[in-house]
Amino acid sequence: MRTLPVIAALVTTLVLAAPAGAAVKRLEANLRGSSATDADGRGTAKLRLNRARERVCFTITVRNIDDVVAAHIHRHADSSIAVDLITAPEAGNRFTGCTGDVAKSQIRRILRRPRRFYVNVHTTPFPGGAVQGTLRRPPRN
Repeated sequence: MRTLPVIAALVTTLVLAAPAGAAVKRLEANLRGSSATDADGRGTAKLRLNRARERVCFTITVRNIDDVVAAHIHRHADSSIAVDLITAPEAGNRFTGCTGDVAKSQIRRILRRPRRFYVNVHTTPFPGGAVQGTLRRPPRN
């Protein structure tokens, strides 16, 4: 009889604790320019995708580019925008924030096949994108 309350408490603890850690998934990208864009540009994008909260948070750091005007997650297949990241940047080379109201189905697609998506950082001199990089899961430590 004593084991039933212990088991019930353990199950409750596991059920309540599991979603918090499982809800947020991380992806990243190394951003690079090309001969068609800003060849000297570099950077990183670190993303935290939370399907339960329908939110994508980001930290994007860039080097050797100026006048960032926007950043998005695009689909490789057709270059369409999947998620807006930076829409009204302030001056600088490090941008952080969160985008809400991202459909759970969109987050699921990105998490299932991250290599089908890329982060593109747009600038005034390169409105089509100064640097970009394909998403991937971060290496395990």
